[in-house]
Amino acid sequence: MKQMKISRSGIIRIAFTAAAEIYLLINHKLFGRGVNGGKMTWIFVFLGLQLLLLGTLARALYRDYKTGGAKPEKKRIGIIHFLLSLLVYPVIWHFGTELIVSEELGKISLEHNLMSIGICAAVFLILFFLFHSLRVASLAGCIFYGVFGAVEYYTIAFRSIPVMYSDLLDVGAAATVMGGYSLYPTKGLITVAVVFYAAHSNFLMRGDRVPGTKRWTNLAGRAAAVAAAILLVVGIGRSAAFTESVGNLSRPLKNFHQIGSQLCFIQSIKNAQIRMPEGYSPAAVEKMAAEYKEKAVAYNAALKNEDRPNVIAIMDESFSDIDVTGAHHLREQNMPFVSSMKDNTVKGSVMVSTFGGGTGRSEFEFNTDASMHLFDSSTSPYAMFGQKLKYALASQLRDQGYHTVAIHPHVRTNYNRPRTYEAMGFDEYLSREDFEGAERIRKYVSDEAAFEKITEITDKTEEPAFVFMVTMQNHGGYDDTSFESTVDLEVDDAGAKQFASLIRLSDEAVKKMIEHYGKSDEKTLIVFFGDHFPSLGGAFYKPYNGFTKDDADIEKSQLYYQTPYFIWANYDIPEEERLTSLNYLGLDMLKLAGSRLTPYQMYLSELQEQVPAFSLRLYNGTDGKYHSFGTDEKVDALLNEYDCVEYNMVVDTRHRCEEMFRLPESQ
Repeated sequence: MKQMKISRSGIIRIAFTAAAEIYLLINHKLFGRGVNGGKMTWIFVFLGLQLLLLGTLARALYRDYKTGGAKPEKKRIGIIHFLLSLLVYPVIWHFGTELIVSEELGKISLEHNLMSIGICAAVFLILFFLFHSLRVASLAGCIFYGVFGAVEYYTIAFRSIPVMYSDLLDVGAAATVMGGYSLYPTKGLITVAVVFYAAHSNFLMRGDRVPGTKRWTNLAGRAAAVAAAILLVVGIGRSAAFTESVGNLSRPLKNFHQIGSQLCFIQSIKNAQIRMPEGYSPAAVEKMAAEYKEKAVAYNAALKNEDRPNVIAIMDESFSDIDVTGAHHLREQNMPFVSSMKDNTVKGSVMVSTFGGGTGRSEFEFNTDASMHLFDSSTSPYAMFGQKLKYALASQLRDQGYHTVAIHPHVRTNYNRPRTYEAMGFDEYLSREDFEGAERIRKYVSDEAAFEKITEITDKTEEPAFVFMVTMQNHGGYDDTSFESTVDLEVDDAGAKQFASLIRLSDEAVKKMIEHYGKSDEKTLIVFFGDHFPSLGGAFYKPYNGFTKDDADIEKSQLYYQTPYFIWANYDIPEEERLTSLNYLGLDMLKLAGSRLTPYQMYLSELQEQVPAFSLRLYNGTDGKYHSFGTDEKVDALLNEYDCVEYNMVVDTRHRCEEMFRLPESQ
């Protein structure tokens, strides 16, 4: 009888397969009917994975039995085997990625499936000819697509927005944000990992291409791979048909699920190339600068020569009213103080351009008086243009004698903040390291402790202070079992209750801060707003409010893209309640603080009268209603002109009209 010997590779494969089997059995409940809404499909998938692993193990043992455990020879891959690999790997890479991301493959059209598979096939060929090895090509492809799918899935699960190309420009921020959540395995991820492993193992049992004997053939293969990669990138980059098929990613989450994550991510790369607005020219901006400089000089000359107030701007993480219709009267429970503010207060809702994440986008709009309307939902302005943003609220107030401080009680480097804040004109930047011993709620610095840091700064600073803060207390990941919720809801959702309770703590912290400055002898003005809604999932929003952010009715869906704000002062300012947008909010703050304005801000003041509020998604007209872009030629022309001015300020810095954006000298 032939003696059974197991090779080293066989031992590794046995150990890996056994570990995978054990892991599957431990997590078998993920595939049960009670977990996935009663679908029997996943039970059959679980059984199929068991058979796939057992078959892979049996095949490996059989090969060792036939060869006596000898080290397998490197054999050239046959043409049939190569073509089969070219067919199988692109298919499993594409569908595996989409199974991880959404677990619903039926939503993607045949056209988009074929496009994605074609791109995967091109990747396979490039890897194969680059390394002259099926082993390396399959392993690299499986790892790449597996990691890509997992990152997209968890980002969507935690923030309700997928990873876009511009997010890769700030990987540090993404990593620390992801660190705030629990990365539980999913049945889709486990399934794909097993299929990728089985495919990689079984195909390698039939040979692997080895380098040719002639050096020039190897070089030619690698050169062809590099050329193919360049052609693929250039071809897709210049393809109008590709963009037309994929679309502009106006609804990123929906697009990723219905078009495919790979195609949408590639389109986000194309979108990162900011398109010049129609009719843009530096000369036109210079002409506008001359006109509005005169208006700015006149406005500034008419200002009263009074003591300059401290100016405090707080962008509170996820501060929002999740009871968007008001039907549940949740504000009475979780933000009673903010809701009751009236004296010397301007308040209302502020339109934002992001949901569930994208804090840096809201921060960009407020600090620069610019708008995400010029860009798209895949753009991260801080990451792409941070060091160019020298015309900001901080530099403007610093030029008027203010001491400027930025505060973010978390990881210092998130969203490219150190370089961006320096460019914006902040004298100091305080981060997590400056909050040693501060109170923490869950694992984040509490709003109360953060606001106390603001009062410390303004109380000790002799000159007027401008403090801009981004808080962390209410950040996503509302599954901390050590936190006791104090606000009850009419639906059984532990995450939503935790979020509402956190907002209540923020409201109490705001009250203490307002009381402090109400007793202060120093004039102080505070603007407070939320950056975006929290990602609580459709499982909460649909039953609680009756609709989600993707509702076809824009009057309804927009309710998820606006957060509460107030501007309060410990001196007389006119009381008002109205809607605004983040690109106007800083301007409103400066006017109430008695600050001098730039020509750009004088232009913005006139635009605000004609288009009272707008964001990346839509605008609010003088009729008080929401409208989609492209429905009014006059508004479209106004916003196109605005885009031209913003493009000159943020993107085309080589031809930037400095006179438009800096404070004019007194005349």
